[in-house]
Amino acid sequence: APPDYAKALNDMKPAVARLSALAEEGLLEPFVLFFRADDGIMQDYAAYRAAHREKLREFVRRYMVNID
Repeated sequence: APPDYAKALNDMKPAVARLSALAEEGLLEPFVLFFRADDGIMQDYAAYRAAHREKLREFVRRYMVNID
């Protein structure tokens, strides 16, 4: 049977909505850093952390330990 692209697209909607919300909140970069980092991204971590410590803290606070 051919792939059901409509179902696949529908299944992705929650993930796309979450990524869009993270982008609007300015927290997409911390998400990528914590959950999707590759070697190249990890090489940039120290500089990113130095420049964006508050974004990292906000992401951890809101999405990893769920403190609002």
